[in-house]
Amino acid sequence: MKAHFIDVKIRKISLLIMAVWSLMFVDLIKPDLLFSQIGAPLSLEKSNPSEQLFVAQKHKFSSDSNPGTPDLPLKTIMGAIEIAKKNHRNGLGTKIRVSPGVYRETISLLVPEVESDADPVIIIEGTSWGKVKISGSQIWGNWQKTNKSGVYVHAWPYKWGVSPFPGNWPSRLNRSPILRRQEMVFVNKLPLMQVLTSTDLRKGTFYVSEVEGKIYVSPRIGQKIETATVEVSVLPKLLTVRGKKNLVIRNLFFENAASPFHGSAVSFFNVQNLLLEDNAFRWNNWAGYQLVQVKNVTSRRNASNYNGGAGIQGSKIKSFLSESEFTSYNNWRGSRGGLSFWAVAGAKYLHLHKAIFRRQLGLSNHTGGFWLDTDNEDILIENSRWCGNHEYGLFIEASQGPIRVLNSKVYNNKWVGVRVMTSENVTLEGNQIFQNLGAEISVADALTRNVKNWETGGNIFLKTGNWKMSHNIISGKNLLLSIGVKNFITTLSSNNNFWYSSSFKKPFMLESNTSPRQFFDFNQWKANFGHDVNSLIDQSGKAKVPAFPGCSHALIPFWANNTPF
Repeated sequence: MKAHFIDVKIRKISLLIMAVWSLMFVDLIKPDLLFSQIGAPLSLEKSNPSEQLFVAQKHKFSSDSNPGTPDLPLKTIMGAIEIAKKNHRNGLGTKIRVSPGVYRETISLLVPEVESDADPVIIIEGTSWGKVKISGSQIWGNWQKTNKSGVYVHAWPYKWGVSPFPGNWPSRLNRSPILRRQEMVFVNKLPLMQVLTSTDLRKGTFYVSEVEGKIYVSPRIGQKIETATVEVSVLPKLLTVRGKKNLVIRNLFFENAASPFHGSAVSFFNVQNLLLEDNAFRWNNWAGYQLVQVKNVTSRRNASNYNGGAGIQGSKIKSFLSESEFTSYNNWRGSRGGLSFWAVAGAKYLHLHKAIFRRQLGLSNHTGGFWLDTDNEDILIENSRWCGNHEYGLFIEASQGPIRVLNSKVYNNKWVGVRVMTSENVTLEGNQIFQNLGAEISVADALTRNVKNWETGGNIFLKTGNWKMSHNIISGKNLLLSIGVKNFITTLSSNNNFWYSSSFKKPFMLESNTSPRQFFDFNQWKANFGHDVNSLIDQSGKAKVPAFPGCSHALIPFWANNTPF
């Protein structure tokens, strides 16, 4: 008995040491030096163009016929862009300083082709954070009462209809038409929920009848239409940039764009040397912002929240630095239309080469948190957190790697913690993955997939394998590791982890299309596959694991607190 008691005490002490050691190790892991020059050039952050333009919508003398001086400012941002383009053609950089106000306009900066390294910089900067807003909505008044109590009507001039359903998508995803509508209404900054028939109208909803050419609204309880500010989204795009080199967007809020299904409020195409800093992309009908075929991009302290689809979507990106990004509460429209797993996430990237993600926060998206999908290589993710998302926390799919995920937390997601499909050369190190509703780590898809490298055009044949897992804390009530790919096990290197299972005695599962599911306890997992020889596990249900914060607004950094509620 005495020997048994001593053995139990030693085991508990060992578990405690392991947990503390893993937490300490989090701060010791350093990224490779090869990542040090990723993102926009440092010279771009320090640039100070010779030409300055001032935009002040509220100034009593503002006009787009003005020269753009402090005393005679321009009225619109687009008016300043036109002058900046003339400066650009003359080889002069321009800084556009935008004073507080709500700028209800569509901005476009289209350059025929990316020019030389000497391409002059353009900076568009709000003078006060959170107070310069580019909005896709207009204020509508003169609402008329209807025969139905609490319902009001206004003329509706648009014929947007339902956006086309993508022809290459499975038909099973073509569910409610609400998915492909683009109308939005806000009463005193609070959104109303769209319904598809007049009989569905109730407090807090609106309905558009294109046949009648009318829009019907039923404000929330306590809102009086006579005194309320009613904003109706009418602009599908807020900012489009194409072909520019050397561009800074700073301190701007982009909101309320009536983006069509699979559209984006803000888009950057074929742009090089781009700095996005301290912006917000919120309450847009589909994606907040997108990056397509861009190079040398830094995105820092931006918040992409409450968008109807993805917060951020990117494709064909080379040299990308993303720091302190917040993508949360997105995909509210997609979720209503039954689209929560396919094509959307809080942040989703395809064909991403050479990137660093630091301090990402993906909280309570109505989809997954963060998705690397197809042809992703040379990626470092560190010190990030995905929590409370309605699908997975982190999803790595069809990626050749190498991809390193360090010092991050994936927890309390409503499906799996980390989802893996057909990806190679991935390292999970120093992470904490715990209390997800499904498996903590799920490995699926045993098929070989042919992926095309977007830079070289070469084919890459992928099969899930060559993963490394060390110094992680993996804890949950259900399966800790669900594996549907034999090659994952035979090529896996897993050691020095701390596993904790409060309910399952056999928390490691292996399944395939040709054999039934097999469950293994920790000793069987080690003996059969040779993994985690120096790892520890506790299945007593009594061990104290480190306490972690819940998924709440308390996690939201100050720069991202942009909810209208």
